[in-house]
Amino acid sequence: MDNSPPVDRISHLPDDILCIILSFLSTKFAFTTTVLSKRWKPLCKLLTSLSFNDKLVDDEFLPFWDLVDTVTLSTQLIKTLYLSCHSPNWHRFDSWIGNAKRHPVENLQITNTACVIHLCPSIFRFPLLVVLKL
Repeated sequence: MDNSPPVDRISHLPDDILCIILSFLSTKFAFTTTVLSKRWKPLCKLLTSLSFNDKLVDDEFLPFWDLVDTVTLSTQLIKTLYLSCHSPNWHRFDSWIGNAKRHPVENLQITNTACVIHLCPSIFRFPLLVVLKL
């Protein structure tokens, strides 16, 4: 039996590879990897595709609304943004769109099954937007 200490091989991978691995996780779980080590903290800021679904976030410590705000403000380059909300309370929707406009978003998908959202015309003014699904 080998008594050598365990080796952390994943943390030694290049940032690009780690970001690809993180992209397969939900956005919430990708951001929770920052507690693993100092090495992982900046990686989530490099994710270019973010997906938020309020059905998957049931956290009293960080509610869905705060999670979306925190992540969209801390990420450096968002190209794809999925927002799925099944709650009748979309009170921060305009701020989420404002945060997204700070990034070169190419793909924006919004799903809402609970209420009618009144979209302001500025949602159609993304400089690089290619896909908009409502």
